[in-house]
Amino acid sequence: MSLIDQIMYFLYSHIPSFDAGSIFASVFSLVVICLGAGTITIPYVIYQNGIILGSVFILMGAAVSFYAGYLIAYCAEKTGGKCYEDIANRLYG
Repeated sequence: MSLIDQIMYFLYSHIPSFDAGSIFASVFSLVVICLGAGTITIPYVIYQNGIILGSVFILMGAAVSFYAGYLIAYCAEKTGGKCYEDIANRLYG
């Protein structure tokens, strides 16, 4: 078994499995998307706006993201929903 095969085996054997549509799967997907988008966006924002204004925009984006996450968690708690579909069905019927 080559080194790459050993590394891939190690990585795949330690990745937890989770049900599609579960809260953990949703949070994991959201984090992966945000990290990927942030890796590309942060340097571009600073390049376009400068270090001061770019930093302000990044902090504003972080605040909006945090508030949106808070609202989703609040709605999940109040409705008892376990995924986005449950929350939407209980809020909008």
